[in-house]
Amino acid sequence: MTDPDDETAPPCPLDDELSSFSARYEHVRGRLDALAKPVGSLGTLEDWCARICALQRTPAPRIDDALCLVFAADHGAARDERDGGEGCSAYPPSVTRKVVEALDRGLAGACALARRGGARLRAVDVGVSPGPAAYEWSGDAVRPAAFRLPEGTRNFCAGDAMTGGEVDSC
Repeated sequence: MTDPDDETAPPCPLDDELSSFSARYEHVRGRLDALAKPVGSLGTLEDWCARICALQRTPAPRIDDALCLVFAADHGAARDERDGGEGCSAYPPSVTRKVVEALDRGLAGACALARRGGARLRAVDVGVSPGPAAYEWSGDAVRPAAFRLPEGTRNFCAGDAMTGGEVDSC
């Protein structure tokens, strides 16, 4: 917000009752881009932050009872070519599993962001490939979907990623 004693500072659209949503949004985006981090490095989180700040007309918005949902699955095209995929991902299915396990244990970066923001975080396993060791989701942070693809989707470059029946079951 604008320092009331600084006569040279441009007016802050968050302070202006007549300012448009767009003006407030762009103001907040400018402030986010000026922070000591690469521009846009937090992805859509920055967009949502700017929207909420603009809607609430404050650089420190409040969200009561927030819930962050993460849906996790493996994609057949991302698998290694030896496993029938295209090898088009920097991260194999084992990494997906480790990230979801970290979510389950409260150790992932998303968990820290959720805690800091006072949000609950829940992850839904809709098709995470099984790992080498048995691991059961806690049921608190991570839950299996009522219908999940046990191995994730198939390689859509070689055929349908899901059957019609699988889609209907979702």
